[in-house]
Amino acid sequence: AQAQHRVSELARLLMRRGHVFNVVSPGTLNRSGPGILGAFGTAGEIAANTKPIVRGTGVALQMSSNTTPNFRDWRVMDLEFDGQNSPNARTMQAIGGSSQTTFLRLDIHDMMYGFDYSVFLLHFMNTDANPSNNGHAVWDQLTIADSTLLRPIQIGVFMSATRLAVLGTRIEDITGAAVPAVPGQQGEHILRIEYFSKAVLSNNTFSRPQTGRALIKMHAHPTLSVTSNLVADQLIISDNLLNGNETAGGNDVDVSLEPRNAQVDERLRDIIVERNWFRSGVATTRALIVAADEVTIRNNLCDATKGFSRGCFRVHRRGVEPAHSGIRVLNNTGYNGATETFTFLDVLAGLSNVTVQNNLASAPFVVGLPPLLMFELVPGSVTVNQGNLLQNSGSVFVNSFSASGTPLLLTTDFRLAPLSPARNTGVAYP
Repeated sequence: AQAQHRVSELARLLMRRGHVFNVVSPGTLNRSGPGILGAFGTAGEIAANTKPIVRGTGVALQMSSNTTPNFRDWRVMDLEFDGQNSPNARTMQAIGGSSQTTFLRLDIHDMMYGFDYSVFLLHFMNTDANPSNNGHAVWDQLTIADSTLLRPIQIGVFMSATRLAVLGTRIEDITGAAVPAVPGQQGEHILRIEYFSKAVLSNNTFSRPQTGRALIKMHAHPTLSVTSNLVADQLIISDNLLNGNETAGGNDVDVSLEPRNAQVDERLRDIIVERNWFRSGVATTRALIVAADEVTIRNNLCDATKGFSRGCFRVHRRGVEPAHSGIRVLNNTGYNGATETFTFLDVLAGLSNVTVQNNLASAPFVVGLPPLLMFELVPGSVTVNQGNLLQNSGSVFVNSFSASGTPLLLTTDFRLAPLSPARNTGVAYP
């Protein structure tokens, strides 16, 4: 109790590096900063990146409270959190609204949730009959940077936020290990964002969600008591390494930017997906599915060799939301080193003003059915289709074949070969 009181009152609380702090009841930050919860130690401990270890089987740290909707300006940094594989372990749980919060250089592992920022809790408090619980807005100016979240039981990051950044962070291996002890629950996504506006996911590594779930799932769950904007907008997903699930038997979409299901009208717009490396796992059906407006998918690399359906990108209208327009698929590379058929891009119904330009798709070992650069369900949906190359020879990339001439089914060097037919074949984009 004393430690909890001090966290609430002091502007800076530092824990000794290398020491273990056992959590009996949640620590609470509910007084606005500027404040720091972090680490101190010797120069040698700092150089060795030795961190204080916060260990417990329940909630480690509660952010804000039901009566502090304007809580703001804190940094939580340089700590290790061990959830001890408990189904009750939530490392960071937001209890009320907040803004200007940074989570930096955290090592979080073996927990149920890494970050639990449920917008439903804010909505519940805003509609409570007690006025002291009202007035919570969706979380704002929230950053997770240079951190690791390993072996979450259910989910790595679950939140809604405006001005959100997840940068340089590694989240891996949804285990589901302790979930049988929690009836009705199972392993989920690596990162799920229920609502966003002005969000950046950049320079991260996300790997191996639970079977049937996604690395990144983002949609637009509108909660009127929390935000008046019914559209999730302005998103950049860039420079990430995205590794699919390695458990067979799934039906996985590695990155899903669309309504939760076909029965809800959730709208997304103004999205850029660029310079990512999609590496399909054995359960991956598509690396990326988008149902949104004003979307640019450019300069990505998709290796579908290990995928379940050997597919890279799909754009579509999922269900009851309005038809989508303004979709650009530019300068991407897709590869399938297996012998099964390959679809680089599906363009399905409910779309208009679609541009597909300067894309390279290579599947040199496919037998039987021909590989597809693009499947267009409704002819005429794609208004611009130029500069694209479907190349099935083995001469496209630097190491498509070994020195002895044996095909390399898992190409890792995607530089164009000196005599590659893909060199200088693109057309200018406005």
